[in-house]
Amino acid sequence: MLLWFTLGNYRSFKDKATLSLQATSSDELEDTNVYHSDGLRILKTAAIYGPNGGGKSNFLRGLCFMAKFVKESSLNTQIGTPINVEPFLLSQDTENEPSYFEAAFKTDKATYQYGFEADSKEVKKEWLYQTGTGKPARLFYREGMEIQSGRKFGAGKQIEKMVRNNSLFLSVASQLNVEVSKDILEWFGKIMDFTEIPHHAYQNFSASLYDRSVIGEGLKEDLKTLGFIFEQLSVEIIPPDSPLPIEGMRETLLEIGKGKLYKLILHHAKRDNKGKIIGTTGFDFSKMESMGTQKVVAFLPFIHLLTKSFLLNVADEFEANMHPLLARALLMLINQSTVTNGGQLIFATHDTNLLAPGLLRRDQVWLTPKNQREESYLVSLVEYKVKKENNMEKGYLEGRYGAIPYIGKMETKVITPSNAKKTRNTAKKKS
Repeated sequence: MLLWFTLGNYRSFKDKATLSLQATSSDELEDTNVYHSDGLRILKTAAIYGPNGGGKSNFLRGLCFMAKFVKESSLNTQIGTPINVEPFLLSQDTENEPSYFEAAFKTDKATYQYGFEADSKEVKKEWLYQTGTGKPARLFYREGMEIQSGRKFGAGKQIEKMVRNNSLFLSVASQLNVEVSKDILEWFGKIMDFTEIPHHAYQNFSASLYDRSVIGEGLKEDLKTLGFIFEQLSVEIIPPDSPLPIEGMRETLLEIGKGKLYKLILHHAKRDNKGKIIGTTGFDFSKMESMGTQKVVAFLPFIHLLTKSFLLNVADEFEANMHPLLARALLMLINQSTVTNGGQLIFATHDTNLLAPGLLRRDQVWLTPKNQREESYLVSLVEYKVKKENNMEKGYLEGRYGAIPYIGKMETKVITPSNAKKTRNTAKKKS
């Protein structure tokens, strides 16, 4: 489970910003919204609010970039391959400096603190600590190409020599079967990116789950509980070269589907002129169902997995295309998870209905204001000393906590033939 994540000098974030999923001392919604694991109290979900352009998406992209770079840097980079980091470009202090990423997390085996600094050319620093009840134990530290790894990490000098300046030592060690690094890469591999990969891509994975008898039947019942009307849901495996509704996604779909392409069919009741059901008609899911239906059907299996075992879903505009009551129901489904080491959801949203009483704790709500220098920063609602009985939604919309768009006075001007001519003449004189 993720304990906290920090980034700095990344896109709109000039300074370091940290999102924590470690619960505060408050006991609100303790039985539903908090995991209890080995003495830790860890939040199941975190919501990020803010104006358009405030930095919500950038923060989530930073987390997903870290996960992707950890998983792929030793596999998909060659000498000279650029690293896909973007520093804060609106300051001379930061535009040529490395970006910063660090996370603390708990696997089934241990608790770690891992991070790195990198620019587009190379990894500047990298470090790994094992944490717990005592003093953190340093497993390795890297500065440039100088690497100091301890005996507990288990990587020899030969592995250190195989690291490129644009790859992570942790990733290389995992490829060479160093147990600690394999444990950590397995954890990062459970971070699901819903920020830039559209939900259509995950339909391929979702379809494979609907096709499994036990899981699939439960998911179909969940769909009906959420108010969707259909008779059957079937799954077809289609040829890998089949036409797709989204061109350019074939490789991603095949990767997620482990070499297979799936097609979902929702079967709706067909009736005679007296209203009696006489059969069903199948709708090609990606062509004939609404965007909201497509998103819920694709997203629901991941929610199901979150309630059963660890998976970290990172979702931008969580509520997009969904009715507010549907978004609320999905969030409640995660919060009702009863397993000890279940999944987590970090999401950006504009849906203030989710701030209604009984759904989110105050330490689960985060805000991304942006100052006049166009620097984003991240702040917890806890810092505003909001009382339990206060209406968070009302307070946010009234601007008590900031992180809302400040809209000036706007006037609607009616253009008539006479004033249109006057406007054109004025423009000519100015030119």
